[in-house]
Amino acid sequence: MGWLAVILIAIWITLAFTKLHAVVFVTVVLAIGLSLRGLTRFAQKKRPKPSLLRQAILEQLPVDAMLRPKFLVATAGSAQLADSALQLCQEHNAALVVAFVRDVALAVGAEARLTLETDPAAQALFAEWLEHGHRYGVPIIPMYDTGNNPTELLAEAAAISGTERVLIGTSRRGSLHQLIKGSFQRRLEILLPPEIPVEVIEPGGPGTEPPAKAAQPVTP
Repeated sequence: MGWLAVILIAIWITLAFTKLHAVVFVTVVLAIGLSLRGLTRFAQKKRPKPSLLRQAILEQLPVDAMLRPKFLVATAGSAQLADSALQLCQEHNAALVVAFVRDVALAVGAEARLTLETDPAAQALFAEWLEHGHRYGVPIIPMYDTGNNPTELLAEAAAISGTERVLIGTSRRGSLHQLIKGSFQRRLEILLPPEIPVEVIEPGGPGTEPPAKAAQPVTP
């Protein structure tokens, strides 16, 4: 930029003795260029830096993460389903959308609404899922939201992210709660389109560790 400025100034001085309209043109070009440079630097300083969690999320996403098949898992605030869900993704070469919906019964103002940046429990949860995803070699796509209807929010997230399958755990609610509120799986299946099935998986799955790589034979 410094050498460019010197060249432009030299041109401006040369043209100043010949054509006045050329001097005006060069002055406008210089003013616009320097103004855009200043605005760019100002915007870069004002732009908030991504948190360590967001940096970790971006770094573990491969280039083709959004092109792979995607499964969505409803976390219920824990990583108990991590091994089962990640094994399925590993088998299908799929990315895993990890959905955590903070059930908020009361409506709050925008300034008081929880976000991923202000929810320590969600940050710890996603960090744990990222560790599991790293062990299995499966990309993790976090999805965080708050609201008083988690079922609708999960269905919306599944549709928006292009999910091919929704994974949920077995219900820990009692029979009375099931009778009053209705089955979470049944309500989710009603909201989802028919082409997105809901699959119930057990914590731990068939194994709690990713399959070990086969040892390569040593040739003499």
